[in-house]
Amino acid sequence: MARPVRRETLPFDAALCDFDGVVYVGDPDGMNALDRAWGPAEGTLAGASFEGESLRAAVTGRP
Repeated sequence: MARPVRRETLPFDAALCDFDGVVYVGDPDGMNALDRAWGPAEGTLAGASFEGESLRAAVTGRP
């Protein structure tokens, strides 16, 4: 049987787990900046990354 954890010994109150990319911390212009740097029209990388089948495969881990 596991020993109970005393709350005052923990350095946090909660744990946040992001399993499907809902929580995103990053440069909001990052994908457009990559498009500008490499030449395709802005929105190309985001469009390909978040296209329905590609996104479903990434989220579910199934092709």
